[in-house]
Amino acid sequence: MNDILVIGAGLAGLACTQKLIEKNAHVRLIEASHIFGGRVQPLNFQQCKLEAGGQTLHHKDNVYYNYCVQNGAQMINDIDDLKSIYDPIQQKPLTKEEFEEQYPQIDGMFEEFMEYRNNQVDQDVLTWLSERNYDMRFMHLYRAVLGAEFGGDIKNVSSRGVGQYEFDMPQQEGDYGFTNIYHTDIISKIFKDAIKICEYNKPVLAIDYSDDGVKVTYKNGQENQTEIFNRIVCCFPITQYNKIQWTPKFSPQRQEIIEKTGMEKGSKMFIIVDKPFLFDKPTLFAPLVDHTGLWSELSQNGVYVLMGIITADANDQLIQLGQDVFAQRVVDAINEQYKKDLKILKVINVDWGNTPYIEGLYSYPKTGQLVNYRDIMREPIDNKIYFAGEAFHSIYYQTLHGAVESGEDVAKLL
Repeated sequence: MNDILVIGAGLAGLACTQKLIEKNAHVRLIEASHIFGGRVQPLNFQQCKLEAGGQTLHHKDNVYYNYCVQNGAQMINDIDDLKSIYDPIQQKPLTKEEFEEQYPQIDGMFEEFMEYRNNQVDQDVLTWLSERNYDMRFMHLYRAVLGAEFGGDIKNVSSRGVGQYEFDMPQQEGDYGFTNIYHTDIISKIFKDAIKICEYNKPVLAIDYSDDGVKVTYKNGQENQTEIFNRIVCCFPITQYNKIQWTPKFSPQRQEIIEKTGMEKGSKMFIIVDKPFLFDKPTLFAPLVDHTGLWSELSQNGVYVLMGIITADANDQLIQLGQDVFAQRVVDAINEQYKKDLKILKVINVDWGNTPYIEGLYSYPKTGQLVNYRDIMREPIDNKIYFAGEAFHSIYYQTLHGAVESGEDVAKLL
């Protein structure tokens, strides 16, 4: 019988495997696709280093931030600071400072969400905003920072979950990022031993933990192969759990939590334009658009890029219109509202919703979950089956550093 099998070579699986190797554990790592990294992949366009997936670090008090700095990342602070919001009432864009002064209720909404975090009644964000008389003319802003930022539709995102997430996240500093190297450059160094042993193109079909050990069946070329392990670590996206045959089935509570954990289909879109837009460093802005999208400017080295996180209704629009028409509508809106004359040079759309073995953006707090649902979800089963990944971090889900920490935490248990 083999000792430990780690399933999935995203950040969590690589981090877990690397730590186990350093502990001299007998471990194997298998990956369903042909590459490591999961939702972290480089996107090279001319001299511009873009991230097709995970990009920012939400604070610096975490191990992955240290890994990045130690391996050459030149950190930029406030990389996701919202610097411009289009005002549909005055029909002009406002700076962050102007918006704070003129719309104090909206500017302070995250503080109100945090006060609500322990409320027994959980409401979706849209209902929560409506009942508190927030100005619905700023729906584009709510969709961006409460919908797309969290990875879902505000009709589904939990207001209690938003409050807890904001309360737990360090508030004294902005997000961090870098553009001089890729995340894959870093993880290729820090997880090099794990990458060396990774076995690719082996999607898991069934997991049977009804007897001694754990029987894992996976596809190996044209054949199905079954092996038995003492323990396994599941490090694949939450969207994939119901695609595996589990014996026995999960407890009703665990199964319900998995099914209720949100992870929408969506894309990361890069619109290359012909001239600078607003800012001299990566920065968020909120144009008036009719979809759930979070837009930012990522221009660097003379390449001018508008980047959008596209999810929920926006993803439906993107599929219906096609990427070129969708992107042109966005740029037309920006040109009209910001009095610009941007012309599209190229559109690159990374469709995570239809990427095999991933099929979504990242997990988000969905209405109706228990307060501690992520703690319940990551509890090991019979000291044989362990869980890691961004969705299984109780505080820093949705994040790169949350994925790394969850993998390293499981390695400490084994």
